[in-house]
Amino acid sequence: MLLKIYYLIHRLYKSYPVNSIYYRIKVREVFGWIMTRLVVSALMPGHRKCFGEIQEDYLISLTSFGKRVYETHKTILSLKNQHQATAKIILWLGEEEWNVGNLPTTLAVLLDERFEIRYVENLGSHKKYFFAMREFQNTHIIICDDDYIYPPLFVSLLMASHKQLPYAVHCHSARRIKCTSSGDFLPYGKWVFSKPDTQRFQHKLLPLGGGGVLFPKSMFSAADLTQLRDLIDEFKTTDDLLLLALLLVKGEKVQQLDYINKLFIPSYPQNKYLYLAKTNVPYQNDVNWAKLNEKFNLAQYFLQERVVGI
Repeated sequence: MLLKIYYLIHRLYKSYPVNSIYYRIKVREVFGWIMTRLVVSALMPGHRKCFGEIQEDYLISLTSFGKRVYETHKTILSLKNQHQATAKIILWLGEEEWNVGNLPTTLAVLLDERFEIRYVENLGSHKKYFFAMREFQNTHIIICDDDYIYPPLFVSLLMASHKQLPYAVHCHSARRIKCTSSGDFLPYGKWVFSKPDTQRFQHKLLPLGGGGVLFPKSMFSAADLTQLRDLIDEFKTTDDLLLLALLLVKGEKVQQLDYINKLFIPSYPQNKYLYLAKTNVPYQNDVNWAKLNEKFNLAQYFLQERVVGI
């Protein structure tokens, strides 16, 4: 019964008007409040079962930190409870903060052949992709965040999109990068969330890790990863933008799925641990994007957008 209610809430959340999902945060908080009280009770009894077929050439990678680690089991349960297709999950935690001895029991009980935790150098939010890409070069990497309850088809839809366009980056959620006709980038806050409509193909997109992003295997070479590692200390809080800069330089295509990209229900009230969002969205993202633009001359990749205009 609880599992049926869990699926029902996902369906209700999906049917809510997109604009409401984007802008009426209280609506998302209500869904999150209900779901967080269901997720453990509904999904824990079956977390060792395989709901979807394990795809060996895919890996789900994410990270967490601080008090958020105590909430991350809800996200892990939703990733284990994927239908049609799923993959192994690795949670990367900072070794100076977490270890086997102080790991929350809520996470420890979920460890099995499909879910493991690795303790690594603390690279901030970059932990969610860097070590996976370095250590699993022959595996397609799906990154996501630790503060959402993901819907049951989250993984299989990414995989299906990837199989149709094998060499592109695939994402559920993205922002449309905006620049003026004179070639200046608009502030990050004006990069609107991209709806999954036909117009999205007319824009270069910033794939958002929280919505899930699939990177094909070996997209970043050993040399690329070395360059990334050198840049991470300078751009410690800006993983999405740093990855985007390298994707632009490499000429990689970003494909947004035909799926409402705000289906992901908060796994706890999002005003509880908004450390990065309070800084990045209004201030630091613009500063970091300007620095990345200076380093890589990113404006050159937006010539078409300048001609078309905003």
